[in-house]
Amino acid sequence: MLGIIEMLITFAALMGLCVFAGARLRIPIGIAPLAMLCFSILWYSLMGCLGLLMAAGVVWFILAAGAAVWCVLHYRQLKVTSLLTPAFLLFVGGSLTAILLMGLRQPVFMEWDEFSLGNCRKGG
Repeated sequence: MLGIIEMLITFAALMGLCVFAGARLRIPIGIAPLAMLCFSILWYSLMGCLGLLMAAGVVWFILAAGAAVWCVLHYRQLKVTSLLTPAFLLFVGGSLTAILLMGLRQPVFMEWDEFSLGNCRKGG
């Protein structure tokens, strides 16, 4: 249950960054999730190479919180109809479905993955 909550908090932070990017940076809202995911991957990769992965996570969540605060303070400027594009709704729906699936199935990736299946003995 805690894993689902963590994923939902991270997803909400990503959505805050997407709405901020769409409203303030004028990135089309359908492309904003891809842009924010790419930014996040580059950010974590760069900071991971520098050995500052924990600090990168803290700064990323601070940026997401700042974006969410900006969205709340400027909610009158946000047009809800511009957020309801098919691409954005598909991303949100697919992401929530994946979070729910992972929460229900609780896969163990490190124990059983495509690399460890070849090591299984066949037969008895």
